[in-house]
Amino acid sequence: MPIFTPRFVRELTLRKRLVITLACMALVLVLPAFYAIERLDEIRDIAFDLKGKHGAAEVALSRLEADLGQVDASLRSYVADPSPESRAVVFETLGRTRTQLAGLTEAGYQDDTAAISAAIQHLEYVTLSLERLLYAGEVGRATDYFFEDIQPVLRDAKASLIPVSEAVDRQSDAAAERAAELSSATATTIPIAVLISLGFALLIGVLIIGKFISPLQRLRTAMSSVAQGEFEASSELSVERVDELGDLNRSFVSMTEQLAELNRIRAEFVSIVTHDLKTPINVLGGYAEMLQEGTYGELSEGQQAALSAMEEQAGVLLEQVNQLVDLSRYEAGAFQIDIEPLYLGDFCTSLDRAFEALAQQKGVRLEFDVDPQAPEIIEADGDRLRNEVLGNLLGNAFKFTDSGGRVSVKVRADLPRRDRVLIEVSDSGVGIPAEELPHVFDMYYQGQSGARAKGSGIGLAIAREIVEIHGGEIAVESREGRGTTFRVTLPVTQEGRERDASQADEAMHPTGDQPPELQLVG
Repeated sequence: MPIFTPRFVRELTLRKRLVITLACMALVLVLPAFYAIERLDEIRDIAFDLKGKHGAAEVALSRLEADLGQVDASLRSYVADPSPESRAVVFETLGRTRTQLAGLTEAGYQDDTAAISAAIQHLEYVTLSLERLLYAGEVGRATDYFFEDIQPVLRDAKASLIPVSEAVDRQSDAAAERAAELSSATATTIPIAVLISLGFALLIGVLIIGKFISPLQRLRTAMSSVAQGEFEASSELSVERVDELGDLNRSFVSMTEQLAELNRIRAEFVSIVTHDLKTPINVLGGYAEMLQEGTYGELSEGQQAALSAMEEQAGVLLEQVNQLVDLSRYEAGAFQIDIEPLYLGDFCTSLDRAFEALAQQKGVRLEFDVDPQAPEIIEADGDRLRNEVLGNLLGNAFKFTDSGGRVSVKVRADLPRRDRVLIEVSDSGVGIPAEELPHVFDMYYQGQSGARAKGSGIGLAIAREIVEIHGGEIAVESREGRGTTFRVTLPVTQEGRERDASQADEAMHPTGDQPPELQLVG
């Protein structure tokens, strides 16, 4: 049942909907966020107290205890050796006790350090008395004074540290306990509040945003269809919307219509141009051939060379025109193949004869190797395989192989699948960079540098199309500077091709939907 949507909601733009959604989400999330921030601030303050005030007090107390022990040791040394250096050490150590006492006071324990302060003051007084005895040279009396009067003062000073240590421990434990209580309460309260807030936020988001998720998915599907060459806008696109999605849908529909028109015009143009170009090219080639044969009189050696170049370029131009025709068929899905028995031995012999002159001209060794175990006959379109597939592969091999190199064609059974034949075209040329390998069969793709940057970029795409129409596969393997190998796998019989197509069809259409049939003749 469709959900009723008020008119003012339908007329909202996407930007306004997003702003409203974010504002509502912020509104329901702000309360638990503020609560969490407040609790975290309190826990942070406790942590700072533990690390700052209580930690500083512990450090000062520990150092004060160590300094009192140092005072005892320095006084003993002073009695044994009443030199100015010993005296300086005594009063320097007493000064450090005052510094540590000040640290305890700054940490907030001034109420607990009265006893320590009095003990240190008394210790300073008796130390001055000891100094006067030693200054008067009464070492014996000074020694007795140290053990009878100063030692009890030192013991009292050390004993006065105990209440302060207990106070520091009590306050630290209390702060830690408070932090634990806050943490426990926060850990319980915040998840509940967040879950409730998220529930409200999700509900608001679904209600507001849900209205344009479905249109976006339909638009994405329509764009995928256009990317695959189907220039027909889907009727499910909501062109009546008044928001940005409606504008986008209308623009997309208009663009699709223009692309369809441009595609129709381009196809007509290619068809007309190729038809009009073929006749004059064939006439030029025919006249050049007749001139070479001396039909119109004897020619000089230079004229013969010029005519040879003209005939060669006319052939190249005718090949380009034929590729335009093949391109039109490729994009229209109108390739036809004429299936008939093809003798692989004769097929390789005709290829050898066709490329022998080119191999000699470039100084490249051409080799054909037909495995005795390979099928003698396969069912295929020999002309298509010779011209669009093997012709393209061999042409590329010679194009990218320098003089002194090697081009080879190997034919063998595709073990262990004896119902298929494998044809390998290898060369020792410049190779293909690794980053370009995934794109060599893409339409219009050309290499980024060197010889591979020249050409139309449609030959290998057409070769793949012909191989796949036969029910076969084509793959490439190459190492830059080490050569390239193209592998073409074809079914031996039409029955094998139909069986492979049926298996692939079942994998791609498990529900029983069937793809369009390929156009075959034979």
